Amino acid sequence: MLRVGLPTVTDIGAVGRSILVSACELFGLGTILWVVYGGGMR
Repeated sequence: MLRVGLPTVTDIGAVGRSILVSACELFGLGTILWVVYGGGMR
């Protein structure tokens, strides 16, 4: 049971971590773009 369960958990953790990292990167880029363009337009 554990041998089957552990790799699945680590796979989900790795996928979740990569998704979280890309989400943070996208959020950071969006914030920078909003500050540069959105803030400059006002």
